[in-house]
Amino acid sequence: MIIFLFLITLNPFYDGNFTSRCQSATAVFENPSGLGYNPILEEMIAFHRDSIVNSLCLKGVGLGVIKRDSSWTAEAGLGFKLPGAFSLGYAFQFPIKGNLNKTHSLGVGCRPNNELALGLKTTLAKIKLLHGGASIMPVGDHLVLSADCEYEGTTGMFRYYLGCMIRQGEYINVNFHADDEFNWTVGLGLGYSRFRVAAVYTRDRKFGIGLMVTENQP
Repeated sequence: MIIFLFLITLNPFYDGNFTSRCQSATAVFENPSGLGYNPILEEMIAFHRDSIVNSLCLKGVGLGVIKRDSSWTAEAGLGFKLPGAFSLGYAFQFPIKGNLNKTHSLGVGCRPNNELALGLKTTLAKIKLLHGGASIMPVGDHLVLSADCEYEGTTGMFRYYLGCMIRQGEYINVNFHADDEFNWTVGLGLGYSRFRVAAVYTRDRKFGIGLMVTENQP
């Protein structure tokens, strides 16, 4: 279920796998418009059998690095929360090690109310990719339903991703998401105060874990 540039790796935090849900540290490598939301400072580190991700968001500025197999890639981005429901973002992705291309991307997010979130990201590169989706919360904060799709104009590739998360308060959740070939992932998230941990298990019998530390605005 991995497509380089967008779902560059599996994120153990549910929000980091969907353009409409990601924000702050989980927006790095996913949708730069999410960098404009909420925390003053947030850092995430995640480990999967095939990859390591470390990302940081500080007042709308996002920095991240990812190791996948023998390749290292970095991203730097900016996100801005506009008056009203919209946010905008820009990110530059470049290789540290490996034969990967440099990529510029633009993102937009829209959260008109507490029940609906929309996200869209596109690249400004030789390979034109479009990635977007929506999330709804039909039962307050207890249930999140998400859907994303990707389209690559050169080859006509189209893929989609579906997910759901059940939450008990702010710090406990279980989640599930899968792609159009039913490569599924189940996850658990726990938190206390400024700290959150997440763990996932995938269809191909791989585990992933993540740690996040957040310093919210007063």
